[in-house]
Formats: sequence, structure tokens, C-alpha cells
Amino acid sequence: MWAVVGETETPIATGVLRQDVTDRFSPEKEVTSTCGFYGEVSTGPGENFIEIHAKFVDGSSAMLFKRLVVNLGFETTPKRQLDEDYLAWVECFDTVGIQDRQNMESAIERFEKQPLISVLLPVYNTEERWLCEVIESVKSQIYSNWELCIADDASPLPHVREILEKYEKSDERIKVVYREENGHISATTNSALDVATGEFCALLDHDDALPPHAFYYVVKEINEHPDADLIFSDEDKIDADGKRFDPYFKSDWNPDLFLSHNCISHLGVYKTSILREIEGFNEDLNGSQDWDMAFRFLLKTTPERIRHIPRVLYHWRYLDTSTSKSIESKPYAVDAGKKAIEQYLEARGVAAEVMQGMWSGAYRVKYGMSEQTKVSIIIPFRDQASVTERCVRSILEKTELRNFEILLVDNESEEQEAKEFIQSISAEEKVQVLPYPHPFNFAAINNFAAKRATGEVVLFLNNDVEVVEGNWLKELASQAMRDEIGAVGAWLLFPDHHVQHAGILMGVCGIAVEAFKHQLEWNIGHMGRAHLNQFYSAVTGACLATRREVFEKLGGFNEKDLAVAYNDVDFCLRAKRDLNLHTTWTPYAKLIHHESTSRGYEVSDTQKERFEKESSFMKKEWKEWIETDPYYNPNLTKYNPSFTLAWPPRWLGDETK
Repeated sequence: MWAVVGETETPIATGVLRQDVTDRFSPEKEVTSTCGFYGEVSTGPGENFIEIHAKFVDGSSAMLFKRLVVNLGFETTPKRQLDEDYLAWVECFDTVGIQDRQNMESAIERFEKQPLISVLLPVYNTEERWLCEVIESVKSQIYSNWELCIADDASPLPHVREILEKYEKSDERIKVVYREENGHISATTNSALDVATGEFCALLDHDDALPPHAFYYVVKEINEHPDADLIFSDEDKIDADGKRFDPYFKSDWNPDLFLSHNCISHLGVYKTSILREIEGFNEDLNGSQDWDMAFRFLLKTTPERIRHIPRVLYHWRYLDTSTSKSIESKPYAVDAGKKAIEQYLEARGVAAEVMQGMWSGAYRVKYGMSEQTKVSIIIPFRDQASVTERCVRSILEKTELRNFEILLVDNESEEQEAKEFIQSISAEEKVQVLPYPHPFNFAAINNFAAKRATGEVVLFLNNDVEVVEGNWLKELASQAMRDEIGAVGAWLLFPDHHVQHAGILMGVCGIAVEAFKHQLEWNIGHMGRAHLNQFYSAVTGACLATRREVFEKLGGFNEKDLAVAYNDVDFCLRAKRDLNLHTTWTPYAKLIHHESTSRGYEVSDTQKERFEKESSFMKKEWKEWIETDPYYNPNLTKYNPSFTLAWPPRWLGDETK
């Protein structure tokens, strides 16, 4: 397949999972679940026609469809995250009209709780235009029970005081503190906090803006979850011309992602009593003061009291001096961020090293682990000797952590080459071959081997996976040994450097699909999530690590209902539901996955029947997770795993209920 724009032809990748298409046309037509395609094309500014062409196995060709697209002509696209459709999406789904406002006003009258929201606004030499805009964005709130606590950090520019005095006189809800000495942003925000009287405090930067419905949704969330201590929302950026772009559609509360970058950020709303208990903002960590404050706040609350609103309730101004444009504009913020993470981990008693992540402003937490920790690597196989040998040899030759055993589970191999491989590999000190003379049941095979494992950590590995970096096993094992973790997944790449697995998304392309599948290895994904350690609902069993005690408590994989498909997803979900243990994914254990070379794709009627049965079990057992994945935002599409816009968002129709 290929795309045509003008005279330019661009190849398109095929084989993308589209279970939704299969479900739509079955049983009238036989459609393979990998009927999807994906490609990126470049266009000039203005209107462009894009044609999609295909060549078929019989040699014939056809144009499948032709579409008119409009290139809006943005010249600046930070980190390739600007979705050119976003302005149209905003117009359709994120613009408050007269009727919307009236509905919200009526809903506010019915709110049982109408708490006072204190807005903390530190100001220093703010340009007149932005200072007026940020104050007006607060004054325009549909929810009116707020107070604006402004602290001026001894701004030398005279217009700042003139503007603040004017606003203070015009609205009794506006309070202004004029600091006598410049103390930087943390001290200034603390000055604003000193005069706050609201039950909650919302943080606002002096050149940003709030949409008029921001506090409505915050108070709506408080009414629905009255025990909430911390509330955060989605956000986007806004340029000097008022154009919105680069939205961040966030995960629900995701502790590992928060250790990788500040995924709370804006809009952040905090219980005032806890803010005062932790003594506000740390003046030694300017540049990362919000992140540090949130870390210390976390020590005083619990995960169920942290709420995420999947609405864009904050516009981050995109200016040359702002970290919204580049963290390099404030290099001290990188060091402050690292120190904030270190202090938080120390306060929790976690032994770990904080390092810079894959780019400036992203972080990696490298967890400690006892040298005595042993890992049992379980690898099922049948025939395919060369594939299995490549996997095993790569482990033996490249793995830096040496305290491991390999349990090779032979499921009735018949080929002579496989028998010769078994004989030769059995001589390796770290390898034990376990015969499994029973019909193929992937879950049962792994359960059988796990009972014979002697390591504290059990790692389930497909025989078509290849080790490329020596640190992979220690990274997975150290993550698995964390008390709060039930399962750990790795970053799996196809041999051509496209992503095979970066976590699993529930309800996308059907029941579940690998995040960022088929994207290039170097594409950082939506707000960096393709390269950041984070919680997911599940990870693939092609490379899954867990503590042996966890595996035993859960009774292993579900070999009765999920012999082949989804037993890995089911295991991760049961770890959360039954043991309150999380599944985490790490990009710092990177392997090559020669996907499905050992067993191939399912084609027989028996296999199709089994897959349908296992799919039905998942839809019944995990209906809520499939409908709503807490780590995948409802503003993102369910038709592909690339974190692109949902048309419409899945909250549509629930705006004011």
C-alpha cells in the first residue's frame, strides 16, 4: 500500500491490528484482525488531496479512497506532538457555548458542596498583556466561588503594580500581596498561600490561562468524590495568537509515570490543609517547585484520594522563556527535578538511583536489588531449534546479571534439529530442559515450569525474543522485587526498529493491544509515554517478570479459560484486583521480538473457535477494564494504539451530569 500526495508516493505499513473491523463485519465477511494500515505523509500548506492505493496478490492495483485534508501550516511542532486536527477537535468538543454555560450554571446550583477555590498566582515583571489575560481567565469562571491570591515578587516594572491595584479594587475576590524583596517563585507562591482561605488551592502561572469551565469541572469532581485531596486535569499549550495545540491527555493517577516526569502539572488543585501541613513550597527547589510540593503532598494522602479529570482545563503559554517550549530555557529545573525525586524516594525508604531519562527533563529511577536475588527464566518451545537457540544464547552471552536459571520447556518437539539442540543446550550449567508431553496450552506450560522454578523472580519469555542489551534482566528483576508491583513488562521491538510492545492498552482495537505498536523506536509517543517508565493495566507475556510468591498467590495463569490468548492480560488484571499490585512497564529493558515465528498466526477453525471462546471470557470477566482503561485517556482513540484523538471523546454526553 502507498499514499499519493501530488506527485509524491509514500509507503504505508500494513498488518495493523483492527479487531474493531473484524467485529463489525463478522460473520457476514471473513476479515483478518490485522487488516489495518498506518502511514505518515507530508503535505504542503492549505488544502491537499491524499489518495490511498493498494496492490493485490493477483498483481492488480486500485485506489481505495481519496480524502481532502487541510494543513494548517504550523511552523513549530515541539517533539512532533502537534496534532493538526486538534483545532477542529477543540471546536467540536471543547468549546463552551451559550447552552453549555446555562447547563453548567444549573448544575452548580444543585451541587451539595460549593467550596471556595483559592487560586495561587505568583507574579514577577509579567508582560501587561499576559497579566491581564491570566486574571481575566479567572474572572470569567462559570463557577464563581473563588478567590484570586496574587503575590508580586517585588517587580521593578511599574505597570505590574498599577494593573494589580486596579484589579484588586474592582473585585473583592482578588487579594494582592506585595513582597518587599525578590524571593523567586517558591517564596512568592508561599506568600500567596499565606492569604488563601479556600478549602482547595489551584496553582496558576502568571502568563497562562484557564478556560471558563475549569473550576466547574473541579467542583463537580469534588461533589462526586468528596474525599479528594488532589485533583489534576488534562492540559494543552497556547501561543501568542491564542491558538491551542500540543494537548496532553493524561493517564489517571500513575505513580511510576509521575516519577518519570511531572504528569500532574496543570491544572493542579490541592487540599489547602495538607499544603499548610507540608509548609507549602520548597524555596531550595525553584524551577521544580510544583513537582517537589506534589511529592511531599503524596506522603500525606492515598491514591484513591487523587482524582484525574479528563478535560483540558489549563492552557500553558508557549513563550521563549517558558518550560512549555523547552526545559533548556530553565536548566536549573532539571537538577531541581532530580533532587525532588530523590528526596521523595528517601522519605519513602526506597533504595534507588535517580538518573536522567532518554532526554532532558525525563527521569529514570533505577531500583536497588539484593545480589542474592535469583531469576528463573521460563521459555516454552516446540521444534524451531534455531529460533530457540538464538534466544537462549543471547541470554547466556549478553546478560550482565548472572544469578539466573533457564527452564526450557519442550512441548513435544519432533524435529531432529530440535532434539540435537536439546542435547547440546542441556550441557549448559544454567539451563534445564523440562519435557512437557501434553497438548499445547500456553498457560499450562508456564504454570508447569513455574512450579519447578527456584528463583525469587520468575520471568516468562517467548522463545522468539532476543537479548540485545546486558542490563535487561536486572532492570526487570529489580522492578519486580518492588513490594507494590505484581508484573513487569519490557520494551519489545521488531527487528526493523518498530515497536512491538510498550505496555498494553485495554479496549483498544478490540479487547487489548500493545501501546505504540508499529511506531518507530525513536518516536517518543504522546508526551514521551513511549519512552517513560509507567503503570499500565497489563503487559505482554512474551516478556513478563513477577515475584514467584505473587504468581503462586494468584494461582498462576488461567489455563482453564485462557489456554493461549490473553492469559498474560488476565494475570496482570487479577494482580491488581485481587492483590492490589500494579503492573509496570520499563523502556530500560529493551529486547528484539521476532513475533510469532515459533507458532505462527492462528488460521485453523479450531484455533478460531478457541480464540472466540477466550475473547468471550475476557469480555465478560473484564468488561469494565475493557470499557475504561484508567491508564488510557477517553480523549484518545480506541481504533489504533498510537494515542491519537478520539472522534468523539468517550465522555461526550456527560459534560454536565
